[in-house]
Amino acid sequence: MKPKIVLLELTNQSCELLTNIFTQYGYEVCSCRQSIDISSYLSRRSIEFLVINTNLPHPSLLKQIQAAVNQYALPVVMFATSSDKSLSEEAIRSGVSALVIDGFDVSRLRHIMDIAKARFDETLRLNSEIQKLKLQLADRKSIDKAKSILMKRRAIDEASATGLIRKMAMDRNQNLSQVAKSIIDVDELLI
Repeated sequence: MKPKIVLLELTNQSCELLTNIFTQYGYEVCSCRQSIDISSYLSRRSIEFLVINTNLPHPSLLKQIQAAVNQYALPVVMFATSSDKSLSEEAIRSGVSALVIDGFDVSRLRHIMDIAKARFDETLRLNSEIQKLKLQLADRKSIDKAKSILMKRRAIDEASATGLIRKMAMDRNQNLSQVAKSIIDVDELLI
């Protein structure tokens, strides 16, 4: 099955030219537009890439890209004839997976698309790992707070409080975080 893409042509080139090039390289071009309304093109189809050919990645375009990437989670490849350092950095922050300055080069197309997909996948993996670590940190904070409550209320040391939380978790068939949250909830009710 061919990867599906939406092309956004914002230079004076014709959509037909880019469509033919991508089709030749094994991509299914679902839409090629010369206007900026990214979300409307993506909402109706299962798109795997958004490809943008522009002269300069201007801020309003980058805002639309960021909204589209947040909503549809797909790699974005941008070809630009020129850019400055701040716009290039903003493009990457907006969710552009591959930014190619100095225009569209057919000979590098397959490689650029592969890199964009790989970078996008790695970004997704890293974001997932960050979320997992944030949850672990929140759980750790809950457990530490619960230990502090037990140490204060029962006048015990940290090792004893940790043991008590572990025993409660085993007795209730819950994880440490669930027990810790219960201890915190009960403590808040008693205050």
